[in-house]
Amino acid sequence: MQTVTTARSQDPCASLACPRCNQNHHLDLQTSRDNRLTTVLCSCGETFLAVLDARRFERKTVAIRGMYTVMSDSGLGGMVRLRDFSEGGVGFTLSRPCELEPGWLITVVFELAGREKRVIIAKATIRSVKGMELGCSFVNPEQVRQDILAYFDS
Repeated sequence: MQTVTTARSQDPCASLACPRCNQNHHLDLQTSRDNRLTTVLCSCGETFLAVLDARRFERKTVAIRGMYTVMSDSGLGGMVRLRDFSEGGVGFTLSRPCELEPGWLITVVFELAGREKRVIIAKATIRSVKGMELGCSFVNPEQVRQDILAYFDS
């Protein structure tokens, strides 16, 4: 069984070619926000795995220190290690356990060091919490878009 990965696209449908006969298969990306794995059975009898990447923006894997603060009177916050980011959001690992919930608003601060240093201060909504791993979407992605695109280009 082979694995075929889709290319990132703004199109809601991914086109995959069978590794054996090259027949095209069209799969809907709108049913998932993140990567998902599906099995495709071709009419030639070949079965292959397809990794569907339904993210709207390209992600950049990084290892950058940063910090976060919960936007409430709780006083929660701390240091983090960014795993990845895109124009739409950021994924990071907490430096110590903390009870955080999807839907909470936070402020994230980190520095991008490309051709020039850029400090990013962005409001974000927590979308997923898996142990000490968080995924967040920027509340106002246009605010950080130019800095992130400049970092991608450097």
